[in-house]
Amino acid sequence: MPEPELYVIYTGDSVIDKEYISLSETFFEGKRTALDVRVKVVVDGKEGDIINQYVVFTKVINNQVKRYGRTREAITEAIRICKNRNILKDYLTSREKEVVDIMIILFDQQEVLEDYIASDRREQAEKNAKETARYAFWEE
Repeated sequence: MPEPELYVIYTGDSVIDKEYISLSETFFEGKRTALDVRVKVVVDGKEGDIINQYVVFTKVINNQVKRYGRTREAITEAIRICKNRNILKDYLTSREKEVVDIMIILFDQQEVLEDYIASDRREQAEKNAKETARYAFWEE
């Protein structure tokens, strides 16, 4: 049986200096968890290969989102740019509607997540303010 390997394609702007990351180290401060996975980090592929094209596509999407926000216009413009640059051209040509639909769903999920986090932070701040006020009352 072949030895299993897991990969993550990193498309962020920060510099990643590790070849492998451990989920427990990266997300749980090294605590022992029920499942820990060691993942090989792929930052960029070889010029023109599918991984490289995917990384370029995500960077173009990110740039268009900065310009147009999380909108259909950002997605369609990114697809147009990538097709003109021969980035994932065949895939984007044959599945453009599917890519747009998926990206819209991802944008919606991101917005919901950000709203949830903001709401959670507001609730925590209100709770902290009430606790502070309660202790201030007792100290007087």
